[in-house]
Amino acid sequence: MHNLTFDTIILGAGIEGLGFAYLLNKKNIDFAIIEKEKVTGGLLKSFYIDGFTFDCGGHFIHTQNKKLLNFINQISNNQFVKHKRMSRIFLNKVYTEYPFQTNTFGLPERIIKECRDGLIKVLNKEIRYDNFYDWVYSVFGDGIAKRFMMPYNKKFFKYDLKKITCDWVDRFIIRPTKEEFDRGAKERIISDKGYNRLYYYPETRGIDTLIKSLEKNIDKARIFVNSEIDSIDINNKIIYLKNKKIIKYSKLVSTIPLPELWRLIPHKKQCAGWMNKLKWLSVRVLNLGFRGKDLNNAQWIYFPESRFRFYRIGCYHNISKNLVPEGCISFYIESSYRHKPQTILPLEQTIEDLIDIGLIKKEYKLLVHKEIDIKYAYIIYNKAREKTITKVREYLRGKDIVLSGRYSEWKYSTISDALMKIIEQSGSFSQPA
Repeated sequence: MHNLTFDTIILGAGIEGLGFAYLLNKKNIDFAIIEKEKVTGGLLKSFYIDGFTFDCGGHFIHTQNKKLLNFINQISNNQFVKHKRMSRIFLNKVYTEYPFQTNTFGLPERIIKECRDGLIKVLNKEIRYDNFYDWVYSVFGDGIAKRFMMPYNKKFFKYDLKKITCDWVDRFIIRPTKEEFDRGAKERIISDKGYNRLYYYPETRGIDTLIKSLEKNIDKARIFVNSEIDSIDINNKIIYLKNKKIIKYSKLVSTIPLPELWRLIPHKKQCAGWMNKLKWLSVRVLNLGFRGKDLNNAQWIYFPESRFRFYRIGCYHNISKNLVPEGCISFYIESSYRHKPQTILPLEQTIEDLIDIGLIKKEYKLLVHKEIDIKYAYIIYNKAREKTITKVREYLRGKDIVLSGRYSEWKYSTISDALMKIIEQSGSFSQPA
């Protein structure tokens, strides 16, 4: 039995965990990272198969912050390239530009009129809502809600939209003006609005370039991969690993999904039901590589219609030509679920769908396919979330446990948010707000 002692233990070697480690390494603070997988990276892992590069779905750096861009360039040796978003929506057998609420050009006139009439009715009215469902109708009107917002979000969340709060919408969903709608109904417009209108991605490899760049600045002896935790004694500050190692610590930083942390620690009886109130969305990603030419220059496409099992398809070859062999194209195809995973993206049916929507031809040869299952993909902002997280955070703070990151703090956040913490972190271990 091996006993180890560190001042600070970080749980999880994804972007958030490695970001913390990078900071502590710079400050010469005694630490170690515990990661249950065989490799680091979390959801920013990349897979290299027969010349194809696959990520765990679409992962990009959305920022125009100069300090952040300088940091990325510094650690990666300028490997990241700026891209302008080229995104579309497939509806009624028509590809429209993103976002739908400002781009209806190409759709039948009756649909455009329905969306415009509904928008005009609500533009000058007071917005009244206490849930996401009512927010959509209050902001966009009946037409846009009926044609895109409702079907897409019902398909995506698979959860009652009236039970979802609106804490997150302002950052991620664009609100149109009448002028913007009219312009996008008359001609095809490449929108310059939205948090993701510009993004950065590695020029030659996958998104794991960011992980490898951070890792180069961290003492590898402090990263314990393939180290699954059996339990954590939070009163005596001891971690028991399944490989029989025992690790003692003074501070604990958790970046792993909150329900997984909760499963590892003992807690009072009155805390037992807290995790049952947290809801999340899981995602199945089907990566496909074909021999063939690109038929659509979109980088990713949204599919609101229920006839398709997937909600989004990304085109790796339009993000970087270096992600595919010469003469090839590849896709990431995403479908969501909330409970026990099933065969939600059958390979043959998905290929037929790709032919039907014009992304490939029947004669294209499938060369590679890889499925990735993401248990914790998106946090659902249900009404119990905020109070529950506050209780959990206060309880853990008393045990010298800090929650950090999207799945540990149980909130929407981006790669950019994780990287900004490295730049802004003062060295204190205060609980994130």
